[in-house]
Amino acid sequence: MNLYINASPKIYKSSTNCFIRRLKNNDDKVIFLYKDDYKDIDYTLYKSIIICSPLYADSVTSKLVEYMEYIADNGDISNKLVYFVSNSGFLEYEQNYISDEIVSNFAENNKAIFMGVLNIGSGPILGESNKGIYKLLSIDFYLKINRFKKAIAKNKKIYLDTRIHPVSKRMYVKFANISWHKKRSFML
Repeated sequence: MNLYINASPKIYKSSTNCFIRRLKNNDDKVIFLYKDDYKDIDYTLYKSIIICSPLYADSVTSKLVEYMEYIADNGDISNKLVYFVSNSGFLEYEQNYISDEIVSNFAENNKAIFMGVLNIGSGPILGESNKGIYKLLSIDFYLKINRFKKAIAKNKKIYLDTRIHPVSKRMYVKFANISWHKKRSFML
């Protein structure tokens, strides 16, 4: 059984949650850092910890930092396999590399085994990738998220980057504005 950590403040309505739903199996547990109490987790029940976070100001979310500090002081994740899904709203997944290092260092400092990362660029679009033209632009994403899921199941190291293809920055901005406008209208 695996433990998924959702570090998005948008909780259920986040792209991060969409990615977790694609990765997790029925018996896996999901903890929402912005909603659930993570201080009583029994880590002995889990083989792997998959941390999933949006990119905020070129870093992980503040609640994920708080969680990592709590684990450093109180938790024991030694010898657990740690995977990371980093989700950026930018087209370029390279923006995620700093957060990858943060989570890798967290795992190492807590005697866990860092197994790899799935860096996602254009996350808000890929979170809706089952709709219309987004589906066509998301083929690389589908292939990579399935490879990542298989690596988790087989306890293998993996490092993947993905985004929508082939899309120019200008076209991405148009798609993103459409997506964000729909989300904002829904929330109003």
